Amino acid sequence: MKCVVIRVLNLLNNMKIYLMLFVATFYLLSSAGCMSVALTVEEFDKPVSLTGNINKNYTIVKHFSCDLKAWFAFFDLVTISEPNMQEVLHNEILSAQGDAVINLKIKEETTFVDGVISSAVGIAGALAVGYVGVSLSHLIDTRTYTIEGDVIKYVE
Repeated sequence: MKCVVIRVLNLLNNMKIYLMLFVATFYLLSSAGCMSVALTVEEFDKPVSLTGNINKNYTIVKHFSCDLKAWFAFFDLVTISEPNMQEVLHNEILSAQGDAVINLKIKEETTFVDGVISSAVGIAGALAVGYVGVSLSHLIDTRTYTIEGDVIKYVE
């Protein structure tokens, strides 16, 4: 009887090691993700330029910088929400009573807050189902997109 108990314990111990290897492999592969974000401006009636090289005289009336969040689920395989760049540009031009946007820059980063959100989900998963739940840290992910540029007014 003692021999059977030892064999069962050894088997369970081996299964635990294989499970840990599976979880680690799954976590590493899933952290690569396949998220995609489309920052588009469609049907916009004002010119938008990544450079300041336009063929008209202008004066810069406002510099703007706006942080937007994008949300992803299931190891970044599903995009929940994307930043609405068109709305940001439209609002900035309207608020400055400008004619166009130049020197547009877009930066994507994972901020401290983005990391806290993912970590909180992972910790909650670990508390709920044990160490396997740590892989849930990529169940919900966020990224921060900073959109900045200059609103200009044409000079006659």
